[in-house]
Amino acid sequence: MPIATIDLDHSLRANEPLRKEIVRAINRFAYLKQKTSISVDRAKRKLYSTNELTLEQGLTVASNLNIKVAIIMESEKVLKNTNNAVSNNNIVIDSDNINTVLSNYNITNNIINNDIVITNGITLTNEIKDLGELSDNINTVLSNYNIENNIISNDMTITNGITLTNEIKDLGDLIEYGLGKKTEGTDKAADEKSDEELYDIKYNFKVIDIETMETLKEYELKTSSETVSVIQEICTYLEFYFSNYIFRAFEPPINGVNLTLRIDRISLKNKTNSIYNSGEIIEGESFSLNFRSNAEGYIYIFAFQNDGTVMLMHPNDFNNYIDNQYHNEIEARKNYIVPPENSIFKIVIRPPFGEDSFYCLYTKKEQKWITGTYFSGDGFKICNKNKIAEFTSKLKSTLKWMNTDNWQISSIYLKSIPEIPPEEETEITEETETIKE
Repeated sequence: MPIATIDLDHSLRANEPLRKEIVRAINRFAYLKQKTSISVDRAKRKLYSTNELTLEQGLTVASNLNIKVAIIMESEKVLKNTNNAVSNNNIVIDSDNINTVLSNYNITNNIINNDIVITNGITLTNEIKDLGELSDNINTVLSNYNIENNIISNDMTITNGITLTNEIKDLGDLIEYGLGKKTEGTDKAADEKSDEELYDIKYNFKVIDIETMETLKEYELKTSSETVSVIQEICTYLEFYFSNYIFRAFEPPINGVNLTLRIDRISLKNKTNSIYNSGEIIEGESFSLNFRSNAEGYIYIFAFQNDGTVMLMHPNDFNNYIDNQYHNEIEARKNYIVPPENSIFKIVIRPPFGEDSFYCLYTKKEQKWITGTYFSGDGFKICNKNKIAEFTSKLKSTLKWMNTDNWQISSIYLKSIPEIPPEEETEITEETETIKE
């Protein structure tokens, strides 16, 4: 499946090691064919004469590259955590900055190593050790910063204090500086810090199907070290998506084999509704798979679940073990149900919700390589996620060279949704009745 990584703000070129890691990660997935970053850059310049793109422009570039899926990437600056914080009704002012403030007021010899603690108020760590006339103004200052429950009543502890002169009448100047606000006429060392010191670079990803413009996956604010694992997760999902796409593209051959697949949806009120091509099912409801063929042979039912899992629903350990022996062949014109009737096992809808695809494949001869190589486990067997694309590619090749009279396929698409709360269900019913009137 052709894909491309499109960085909207040219962040990959700015971070060459990261670009190489992403390229290597994608290249490990044999069934994803990625466009080179050079071809992406050429398409950018050809269309817009710039490497700085909006999301819409990035999608246009992707369309111009004739790809199936685009991994849209952009970087974002996020302010780093600092020692300055407001929490639990306390304000902490960095001791390095306090020297600059005091210097601006021509106050010297007033910094010592002990702390001032104001009960339910402000904690100044290693800063000013005597408040002088400051206590008269403290409540006003706290009120200005919307800090409640901080009324001071003889609760000030001063260790080794030195009385400051009347230059500082309000703690506002210090608090503003501690919160990162600038005071006019002061020269602050933070202004000279580089972007690398002040910000972390985080990366956002959108995985979009260019044909349908559907967002398949989305990740926000990932660090550089997390990016490669995100790309690997995206590519694993895309191989699943690629496989599902191939199954959807299988055209049932025109032959004498009549294969029927049906889903019986069992509601929470124990009512049964049959689904043949596509339909919906609600959280908590259960369903069964029903199939029938007019020719004897072998049936394989694959469930492509919305979480990226591929499950073999038939043959399985519930239907195909009879008298302690494994039987896989089906009889002609006989109805089969998964799970079998009178079974204590039920297939119940649980999160995550979304569309699941069911493909029922009939073959005249048994395909032992399917269960022997790619699917394993107890009950319903599961395909290893790293083998899904390989399995699908082999099946496609097998059917291509198989006589069209010897195979048939049928499919159903089932969308699961969360349970509707009773009050919302009532509102929907009332709206429907109003429309009918």
